[in-house]
Amino acid sequence: MLAWIAREAPQEQKATYFAIMAAFTNLSLSISSLTTNYLNQAFIVERGNYDQLGGLFITATAIGLVVPVLTVFIVNRWRGRGAQPSSPSPYRQQKKNLENGNNRSVL
Repeated sequence: MLAWIAREAPQEQKATYFAIMAAFTNLSLSISSLTTNYLNQAFIVERGNYDQLGGLFITATAIGLVVPVLTVFIVNRWRGRGAQPSSPSPYRQQKKNLENGNNRSVL
């Protein structure tokens, strides 16, 4: 992800992009820890008593599948409403120029 940011983020905003990704990483780790704690309280699995292990596994798998897909769906709908088309990155513009036979660099 850091390589993608380094390549695609605008030069004057790279530090901001890195900081936001670090914040999202910390947020996801905190949410993961809290979710694990809540699931362990809801599904008590003790040594020798594995009756609730199946429910815990199904719930954890469902959360792991539903939350990312739902997040992508919500972000795509949100971006589709008021988002302006962004200008192509210099890397993509240079690639497009090379495909069209124009060897002019935009960097």
